[in-house]
Amino acid sequence: MSITSPVKKLESKYVWAAPMVAALVYPVVLMALFYSARLLHNATHFSDAVVGTVALILCFLLTYSVPALGLAIAYRLGQISDPTPSQIRVRRFAHLVFASPPLFTCIGVVLLILGITNGDYIVWGIIWIPIVLLTLRSHLAIGTRIVSSPPFNWERLKVIGAIHGISALTILLIYLVPHIANHLTAFWSVNTHIGVMETLRQWYRSKLVEPLVIVLFMCQVITGLVLWRPRTTHQSDVFGTFQTASGAFLSVFITSHTMAVFLLARANGVDTNFFWASGQPAGMLGDPWSVRLIPHYTLAVWMLFTHLACGLRFRLLDRRIPISRANKVAWGIIGLGFIIALVIILAMFGFHIF
Repeated sequence: MSITSPVKKLESKYVWAAPMVAALVYPVVLMALFYSARLLHNATHFSDAVVGTVALILCFLLTYSVPALGLAIAYRLGQISDPTPSQIRVRRFAHLVFASPPLFTCIGVVLLILGITNGDYIVWGIIWIPIVLLTLRSHLAIGTRIVSSPPFNWERLKVIGAIHGISALTILLIYLVPHIANHLTAFWSVNTHIGVMETLRQWYRSKLVEPLVIVLFMCQVITGLVLWRPRTTHQSDVFGTFQTASGAFLSVFITSHTMAVFLLARANGVDTNFFWASGQPAGMLGDPWSVRLIPHYTLAVWMLFTHLACGLRFRLLDRRIPISRANKVAWGIIGLGFIIALVIILAMFGFHIF
């Protein structure tokens, strides 16, 4: 069994470890993003404004390059037809790198719940330093498997897949579609958003719907992880990598967001409205903790659409829809998700029509 040529280029321990090192310094990049925003905000001369703008743009690019690097390595490793245990392990680490934004937020939320401040950087290092070292150590074991592993029986996961799909559709209909639409109204005006939110809350905060939504989200995380594990041990294309990467991201995001809402905000009498989500009054760029919410929220919305697109593509192919048409549908949904995520984050930055 041979390895495809793009993967052969990765036979350097530094390339294998690059996403994990990037994840290790992710908090530093976020802090640089915060200080570059402060530099621009405090600029008194044109030259200072130019320097601040360039620094802000570069820091934004660096921030999103961390999950992008994880996704790239996960995709390259996913091209291997019969991976070794080391390749599988590094591939899963790359998925975790992609989930860095919600993971770092989740750590911060947990520590705030516990009443611990400024400990997230230490915890982050405790997580990622061993992962970097393990990845470097795994390099010697990375190679071509001589004996192919037996094919996985996907029929065993049909029931789990059905539960995952049905629960996802239910969440979309009773919560996510109106919730995302509500966030879009903030681009029009915050008052419009608050008005729509208060109306929708009568539905999805009811004694029947809210517990159901929580249970369904828990079902999504559990069944998703069950499906994710075998899929990261077998060869996949770009859509397969998008599906597993977005699934890993959303699993961590759901966990983080649920704890932030119920165990942190509501437990302390804080209204989880637009102002809470956007880190007001300082704003997401004006607070060193809240700056992590920028990639956290932006990618969460985009990955929601990406995950749905990949799942729908799989169903279309299962119904013998031509692959070219299924791919167009998937790319269309992914593109739509990017636009919606961009509009929502612009509103959270304070851009409103009225």
